[in-house]
Amino acid sequence: MAKRPQTQEDDLVTSIQTLTVSERGQIAISAKARRTLGIDKGSKLIEMVIGKHIVLVPEDAAIEDLLDVFHAQLRTAGVTAESLMADIEAHKDETFRKRYPMLADKAKA
Repeated sequence: MAKRPQTQEDDLVTSIQTLTVSERGQIAISAKARRTLGIDKGSKLIEMVIGKHIVLVPEDAAIEDLLDVFHAQLRTAGVTAESLMADIEAHKDETFRKRYPMLADKAKA
């Protein structure tokens, strides 16, 4: 039988483990997985339910990855901290004018 070509997704799966849920709904994550992901006692995990699947992601890693993606997208779009703050201020002013038109008119005068 011919071996199927390796894909990028193959590099993503480094371990598959069956876990058993206890009476109290607890699971034990293997020592190898904890070492690989830097999960220690007290570490926080993010639980995501996607369809009929549960995904656990170390909180620190998820936040760092999300921030990296966010920063890269902002750089690509040419967004600076200054322009972002200016947009926030403009949005606050617009929201104030829409919600409190009488007060906004007095502030202009």
